[in-house]
Amino acid sequence: MGIARIFNRRKGRCAFCGKIGIVTRDHVPPKAIFPAPFPEDLITVPGCSSCNHGASTRDEEFRVFLSLQLGTGTERASRLWTNHAVPTLQHNQKLLHRIVGSMREYEVRTGGGLIVGKQRGIPWEKTSTVETMEKIVRGLYFHHFNDVLSADVTVTIGLLSSIPNEFVPIMEEMALNSVGIDAFAYRYARAGDSPKESLWIMLFYKKILIYGITELRPRMPNDLLS
Repeated sequence: MGIARIFNRRKGRCAFCGKIGIVTRDHVPPKAIFPAPFPEDLITVPGCSSCNHGASTRDEEFRVFLSLQLGTGTERASRLWTNHAVPTLQHNQKLLHRIVGSMREYEVRTGGGLIVGKQRGIPWEKTSTVETMEKIVRGLYFHHFNDVLSADVTVTIGLLSSIPNEFVPIMEEMALNSVGIDAFAYRYARAGDSPKESLWIMLFYKKILIYGITELRPRMPNDLLS
């Protein structure tokens, strides 16, 4: 544990499990997804050691998979890959081999759905991505509503290629929020008659679109592409 993290320890309520105890400030979304120099408007919420256990490793893996999907088409995406994702892969050969082994062929289609060829690519790793995204949703919920999503609230995560038509009317009523200008932007809304039910639309680097839905119901399989 770093010196700064030790000095940030205090008693409070964990944003993720709701337990009262010693907490530290946890970045939502993870600080790891932002290339240095870090933005000044980072969001933090209190998190206990149990909920933060293994978070650093998951955050680094999420950063690598996010960077792989983003590519290096922009200056900041290039810095994220070169200065952060590549060093992670150099020091984590197990992750590197896992990624290489997951490569597969994808059909390349036009906007009209016509197949024009195939290319090799790397899919999102479902487990680490879903865990990180669920924590982001739970952290943002606490940040905005000062309330904890209890264990009986499920969070379903999904990857979007575009905004579904049924989401458009809802999004018109949702305020736009951002961290690090265009590095992370999101919209959110929750049901007035059932506040634990909410919708989150999150956009990473103007390219990767992911949604999160919180509901009071039995856990359903997440449909983020694996």
